[in-house]
Parts: sequence; C-alpha cells; structure tokens
Amino acid sequence: MSGLAIAHVLDRGRTAAAHAPVAAADNAPGDGEGFETVVLHRRGLRPLRITARLLAEVAARADELPVWSEIAVYEVGGAEGATTPFAAKIVHRLRLLGPPDLAFAELLPDAESVLHFIRGHDPVAAIPAVAFIGEAGVWDGAAGLAGNETALAQAILRQRAAWRQLVAAMVGRER
Repeated sequence: MSGLAIAHVLDRGRTAAAHAPVAAADNAPGDGEGFETVVLHRRGLRPLRITARLLAEVAARADELPVWSEIAVYEVGGAEGATTPFAAKIVHRLRLLGPPDLAFAELLPDAESVLHFIRGHDPVAAIPAVAFIGEAGVWDGAAGLAGNETALAQAILRQRAAWRQLVAAMVGRER
C-alpha cells in the first residue's frame, strides 16, 4: 500500500512526540528508567492511569486512508505491574470527522493477551460508516449511501488492508 507510514518505537528516548495522545508526567520513583505516568484513553470508559514505559508503537498515517490508526504496547510498573504487566492501546483518528479519536486500551496479564487484544480488534466495526463517506461521496442523510456503495466498500477494503499491515508490523503475521 503506497504511503503507509509504519514506525516502530522501541527506544523511549527517540519518541517524545511520537505518542501525543498519551499524557505523560515525571518518572515515578523506584520504577526504573523510562517509567512514567501515562493516561490511556478508552472509548466510553474512564481512562487508565498507570505507571508504564513504552515498549513498541506503530502507526498507519497514509493520505489515502480516511482513518489513521496507532497501536502501542506498554510495560506496566509499580504494584499494578505485578498482576498486569502489560497495557495496550489502539487509537483510530477519524480524519473526516475530527476529534474525539476512537481509543481502546486494556491492562493485560501476559504477552498472549496482548496478541489477542491487538489481533482481535476489528477497526471497521469500531469506526462509524460516516467516517468513510468522504471517499465514498457526499453524505445525504435522507438517501444515505445510495449510489456510493461500491466506493464505500473499496474504502473499507483499503482500511482493512492497512490495519492488517499495521498489525503484522507490530506482532507479526498469524500462522
């Protein structure tokens, strides 16, 4: 897919601006290098406020996509990290609709749960159809998608392909 920008982030020092949707505070004492307070926003739920450090992050921000997506995985520190050592977030930026973004985040007990959270996410089901309409044509509230079904289907196929590529970049392809 042309224009698909995928960026891995493994070194926190290179990523100060890379995760703008995450609010960061000073390092928590005793949690080791790179741990900081982060707030992970969640659609329809209270945000998760944790002490963590970023392990990896990928993003798809291609101009031809109406929705830009990000995936990030964190190592959780402090007392909370003893029972749930990982946190993962998925964010979809609806370029045609603007804020708020659609954000999903969970505390996870093991690497297998991280894989399940990421691979099990269906971005198209999470994104309202109107987010794709800009590519599909003019939205007419009364007529809906009349005459634009093919263009909408193509936009959704492009979005799914970008998501599969993003997931593969983060956790590899399913076997």
